Amino acid sequence: MGPVPRPATAVVSGAGREWVTGHLSRAGLRTGLAAVVCREDARAGQPAPDLYLAALARLRVDAGAAVAVETR
Repeated sequence: MGPVPRPATAVVSGAGREWVTGHLSRAGLRTGLAAVVCREDARAGQPAPDLYLAALARLRVDAGAAVAVETR
């Protein structure tokens, strides 16, 4: 049996791109992400779904096939 394919992953944040990518890079988490979606990438932030919809579009994944983990 071959390796199990890794699912496409993204980070979605209402924070600015510079802040988000800086923290991801310092934590060693930037590599391996298929997308990073930040407030600059959508017309409306939370609670509107725009950021998540942008991530789904970049990943080319239907909403029904995705899992989102929300933190506060």
